[in-house]
Amino acid sequence: MGHKNSCHKKNLSRRDFLSFMGMSTGLPLLQTPLQILIESIVLGAHQKAMAQSSGLKPRKYLHILQEGAPPRWNFDLFLTPYSSAGFVANAQLGTTYVKSGSSTSLAYTTTVKKNINVPLLWQFNVPAANGGTRSMDPLLDNLLQLRGIEVGNPDHGAAQQLQFVPLGAAQSMSALAADISSAPIPGINLSLEQYQFKSQASKSAITVPNGSNMISTLLTPFVRNNSSSFETKRKTLGAALDSAISLLNQAATTQNAGAVSLATSTQAASDLLSKGFGDLDSIWTNLFNKYNSLVTRSLDPMQSLPGINDQAIASDGTTKFQINGNIVSSPDIRTMMTTSCKVTRLAAHFAVAEYVLLNNLSDSISIGPGGMEGLNINNSSARLGTDEHETSGTISLMVNSFLNLAYAACLLELMDQLKAKNIFNETVIVMGGEFGRSPRKDATGSDHGYLGSSSSIYCGALAGPMILGNIYNLKGQSDADAGTWGRGAPVTQLGRALNQSDWASTVAFLLRSPSPTTAATSLLAANPDGSISSLIEKARQI
Repeated sequence: MGHKNSCHKKNLSRRDFLSFMGMSTGLPLLQTPLQILIESIVLGAHQKAMAQSSGLKPRKYLHILQEGAPPRWNFDLFLTPYSSAGFVANAQLGTTYVKSGSSTSLAYTTTVKKNINVPLLWQFNVPAANGGTRSMDPLLDNLLQLRGIEVGNPDHGAAQQLQFVPLGAAQSMSALAADISSAPIPGINLSLEQYQFKSQASKSAITVPNGSNMISTLLTPFVRNNSSSFETKRKTLGAALDSAISLLNQAATTQNAGAVSLATSTQAASDLLSKGFGDLDSIWTNLFNKYNSLVTRSLDPMQSLPGINDQAIASDGTTKFQINGNIVSSPDIRTMMTTSCKVTRLAAHFAVAEYVLLNNLSDSISIGPGGMEGLNINNSSARLGTDEHETSGTISLMVNSFLNLAYAACLLELMDQLKAKNIFNETVIVMGGEFGRSPRKDATGSDHGYLGSSSSIYCGALAGPMILGNIYNLKGQSDADAGTWGRGAPVTQLGRALNQSDWASTVAFLLRSPSPTTAATSLLAANPDGSISSLIEKARQI
């Protein structure tokens, strides 16, 4: 009778669950990560069943957060998507090089793709997993870009936290899908220092350290401990879980239309304990090598990128090029790019993301690839951090052109895999930095653009490209004539620029989750035919 009463509560608390498991089996739960697994599945199953009985089905969430806030002007921040009227140039900001005698400057040049103006980088093909190349255009087919987002005035750590828990939010973005998901691992964090997981279903997330085989690191605690004591505990725990599942389902049947969903959800925990995942070393090697090949080929310094590396680029002696505050003395900055260049963690993190999403291990995963390493600067190996305060626009364009080709290749391959599994429509991929970048007039670097953050959102349910959020043509943060760089301007329907709450509510809408904050509502709405449209005007410059 006590069991039945505890299950009839509207929300099953962690204390209820632990007590219930203790009464059902007399077996104390193991410590994390197994405890995370069992608690999250069984404890979240009730909420999952309630949600699905109301017709709510969560989408998967992949958050790609580029720590340090690299500039996005030459890739996925579209400054003039529908019109170039009124655009004001800035010497730090460009998409191509312009030579005049011995002098090299930058220009913001676009090309037309899918009926919008996109940076010149989009004219280039990127490596494909089959060994050939492919167009970047498909990235636009399911793209929503939110630009001109005001995030306040935080430092990097605080800004990163806001990506997970916007001001006033009762639930983290990383927990939106997880809380109503039946996936066995609620949330997964790959290396993000300020990762937050704030669950309303008492679930917990797992942090996976960077290493040689991150898939094995993630799964070994669940399935690959060969000690006899572990196997004994796992078998006992499996029996305990089966007992708990049976009792929970019996109780749920009498009071919840989502009882079938409840059974499916709880069974996922038992499945993970007993299933085999095959040779994880082989699985990791194949996935990592695939993405590493895409990255390596994207960074090939010998590939032809007209407007980027088709002519020598050197200082005229008057203008000094610098990287991280150090003067670059090379007679041709194209030599920065070498066969030793790599993008920190990019291949590894995409390999984990693909495996997790395709195998339904989690519906919430956050990854944090880094910047460019292995650059040849003044005949020494160097890296370009993503916080480019003291890096000239000329240097920044060269490095970030190659870096963004690598990102595009990895994104396209991951989307192909999601489409092959028919889950791209059920996945939301969000990519962006902690905030934008505000360019300096003298082209010596850029600062924190907290009044102009941007976010690229990909989902098979979106018909893109859809660009939302107004920006100023001529307005800086501390410099009144910094040019057009992405600073947020008022949107007619809102009477203000976009903010972090607008972003959070819109992402939540796509995840089919209630917004974690009451400060704003979604910028999107569902049409009767199931398509998605905007509730605000399309992006313009003011």
